[in-house]
Amino acid sequence: MGRRARRVWFLVAPGTGVLDIAGPWEVLGHANEVLGRAAYELDVVGPRGPAVQTRHGLIVGGIRPLPRTGGRLPDIAIVAGGSPRTPLPDAEARLVRWLRRFRRRIPTVISICTGAFVLGEAGLLDGRRATTHWLYLGELRSRFPAARVVDQGIFVRDGGVWTSGGLTAGIDLTLALVEEDHGHSVAMAVAKRLVLFLRRSGNQAQFSSALERQEKEPPRLRDIATFVLE
Repeated sequence: MGRRARRVWFLVAPGTGVLDIAGPWEVLGHANEVLGRAAYELDVVGPRGPAVQTRHGLIVGGIRPLPRTGGRLPDIAIVAGGSPRTPLPDAEARLVRWLRRFRRRIPTVISICTGAFVLGEAGLLDGRRATTHWLYLGELRSRFPAARVVDQGIFVRDGGVWTSGGLTAGIDLTLALVEEDHGHSVAMAVAKRLVLFLRRSGNQAQFSSALERQEKEPPRLRDIATFVLE
């Protein structure tokens, strides 16, 4: 791939999870450091600003307003979380209208966790395979019957649209994006910098069998599974 930086906009509305923003942001930021150049130009854009309160109260600032005219649009738009409620909150409804207007001019659109509901309302999931957090798979399936909602991995790519399961799955999705752009060694270097226990493929189930075993372990055997894995 050429050396031109890819413009990445995180589309953020009030009430999103911090990790939906921070996880993918860290992956792309560390990729820049590993490569020694700005391969990704990161920005936070939203229907409200200059700051929003996230789901558990942390304030994220520096949010630029959504542009009303096309102008210089991003190469990658990341919808960092969303609401599974219907109707959507006003801020997310504005995101939907913006995506409907400019979707054809944005090569790659990504949703993290319940950001899939914003993509669904914008029509981006019609005829595509998609996923979301396991708690809301049924709701996504019933709300958007034209989408092929699957529970076959922590993230799914269908053409230029990527969707992911909950929270930390956004890290795995973004690592896959970095690998596609810059190769396996760069993606693994980023994973090491993030001190990930395991870099997960998109085909891995949202329910971790190791986590389920840990949940059932009696106190005196609590560290046995981790020891065996290591």
